[in-house]
Amino acid sequence: MGVRVEHPQDMINRIQYHGDPQSKYLPSSPYTLATQVDGKGVYSFCMCPGGFIVPASTADGEIVLNGMSASARNSGYAKCRYRS
Repeated sequence: MGVRVEHPQDMINRIQYHGDPQSKYLPSSPYTLATQVDGKGVYSFCMCPGGFIVPASTADGEIVLNGMSASARNSGYAKCRYRS
């Protein structure tokens, strides 16, 4: 099973850069997560800093989402996919 999680990009930047980054020279920060739940691995495998969630269904009745980042990676949100 996979899920997509959205976080405010500003929150991720503050955590990853250890403060309040205001420099135009710092890009939107990526991140990865991994843990064990009931003996099974859960991990992030695709991260879109400053990205968007986009529909990716190929058939009627499907609900499929994907993510993407524009080259500026400047949306207000970070998208990350997780798999167990």
